[in-house]
Amino acid sequence: MNNLAFMYENGRGVTQDLAQAVRLYRQAADAGNALAASNMGGLYRDGKGVPRDMEQAIHYLKKAVDLGDNTGMYKLGLLYRDGNGVLQDNAEAVRLFQQAADRGNVDATTELGYDNENGIGGLKVDAQEAARLYKKAADMGSALAMNNLGYLYQVGKGVEKDTDQAVALYKKAIDAGNNLAATNLGFLFEMGIGVEKNPSEAARYYLIGSDRGDGMASGNLGGLYRDGNGVRKDLKEAVRLFRKGIEQGDHYSMLKLGFLYKDGLGVPHDDSQALQLFTQAAQRNNTDAMYQLGLFATLGRGGPKDATTAASWLVKSIAGGNAFSLTEMTTNSGAWGAPFRAAVQAELKQRGIYSGPINGTFGSATISALKQLGGG
Repeated sequence: MNNLAFMYENGRGVTQDLAQAVRLYRQAADAGNALAASNMGGLYRDGKGVPRDMEQAIHYLKKAVDLGDNTGMYKLGLLYRDGNGVLQDNAEAVRLFQQAADRGNVDATTELGYDNENGIGGLKVDAQEAARLYKKAADMGSALAMNNLGYLYQVGKGVEKDTDQAVALYKKAIDAGNNLAATNLGFLFEMGIGVEKNPSEAARYYLIGSDRGDGMASGNLGGLYRDGNGVRKDLKEAVRLFRKGIEQGDHYSMLKLGFLYKDGLGVPHDDSQALQLFTQAAQRNNTDAMYQLGLFATLGRGGPKDATTAASWLVKSIAGGNAFSLTEMTTNSGAWGAPFRAAVQAELKQRGIYSGPINGTFGSATISALKQLGGG
């Protein structure tokens, strides 16, 4: 029943018929088939052939887990990781990924590697364990694990740094269909990290990533066309690629296109459009965009001058780890005006890291608070 349902779901050997697929999956799941219960949960999660219903999705996925299906364990783990239909619970997600990995689920093994790499769900950061899990998943055919293991070799995290091994794993991941690996390999060639700098080769790999839907690859390729680096300079093509990157969700593309509108390169000069793009990027935690928003609010570009708004964005940028914003505020704050500096002090006081006067004068106490905010 489950196998026949799969064929109806995907139009394999028969005309696609989601209603028939749902009927057969449900019948098989009710008869105790673990994989059918997992498949049924996936349909309810995605609203495919049935109305989207997370309560039903979780019901069937839990049934799949109880029946020992490792795919159901992985799918339910993803819901707990993302807080999709359930309260977010990384510890429960890790527990389910571990169960699934122990039963040979390659995707769960990769996820568990990521959790160990980043110390998620109560796990201690363990790059060596992450590398072991990525290698296990890569040997099982996971293109994502190949990419992730390649990155560990690139930076020497959990394994001895080995750029040749990183490049080999990225290429293997690309051949297996991973788009991130194409972007990562393109970046190595663009910057000359561990390989001879070759922007033309970078463009080739970025194009692969872009065609596969990776927004960062589209944005990076747009940057090459903007600068004429490894490709002919073509601002129109750069704009097209930045827009493509934005559609693919890349906040760096928002920032890059915002700069073109700010400077009137390849598009008409338009501060309001630049402001909108910087805002979109800042909302996705791009700290460079936060700096630009602070600068725009200080100068009154794209809107009225507003020292309070400007200070808020600069403080957020520094808190997000932006080194340029921190340096600017600790060495060149005089260029920003007294009302702005006073507003920064008010922001720092509100965060509980500054107790001095709000007078627009950046003395040692203000500078110390700014450095503390930036983690220094």
